[in-house]
Amino acid sequence: MCEITRKWMGIGYEQGMNQGIVKTTVTILKKKLGFISENIIEKISNRNEDELNYIVINIFDIDKEEDILKYIHYVYGFELYNMNV
Repeated sequence: MCEITRKWMGIGYEQGMNQGIVKTTVTILKKKLGFISENIIEKISNRNEDELNYIVINIFDIDKEEDILKYIHYVYGFELYNMNV
C-alpha cells in the first residue's frame, strides 16, 4: 500500500473515532441532563479528541449546560496542555 493511501486511511480512522467519541459524549450528557441544546451539541462536535476526553473525565461534575461550556472554555485555553491525565 502506498504512503498516501495509508495517511488517508489514518485520517479517516481518526475522524471516525472522534465522531464516535462525540456521539457517546452527547448521548451520556443527554441522559444525565435530560436535554442539550443544538448550540452545545455543535460546540462539542467541534472539539478534538483531547478536549472531548477532558469533558468526559469531568462528566460527573456537569449538572447543567453552563457547566459544559465551562469545560469547553477551560479546555480551549492552555490549561488542557498542563493537565496530568
